[in-house]
Amino acid sequence: MGSLQEILYFLVPLGLIFYFLILKPQKKQKTEKILTMKNLKVGDKVIIYSGLHGTVSKVPEDDDSFSMDISDKVIVIVEKEAIFKNLSQLERVSKEQAKIEANKKAAKEAKKNK
Repeated sequence: MGSLQEILYFLVPLGLIFYFLILKPQKKQKTEKILTMKNLKVGDKVIIYSGLHGTVSKVPEDDDSFSMDISDKVIVIVEKEAIFKNLSQLERVSKEQAKIEANKKAAKEAKKNK
């Protein structure tokens, strides 16, 4: 029985390390990618994995692809899976975070003044 306990003492922490260092970050990354694909809007500036920068011009709801303008009169059809970053979404999130911080700061100031 002593050897079984020794194995468990080794495997349990190893399993926890594996979960928190590999599985959990992958799950978070996958969730963020799904949200990015679902929240894609016309006018968003995106970068795809091949390195192309462009602006979303058409997003059919029932399709897994979208149209992207990369230059004047140059439109490319791209799979939603190919999105590396949605720059417009990042800007929206940073603006929302700034509003939240400003509201927190205002609430603290209001408490101080009471």
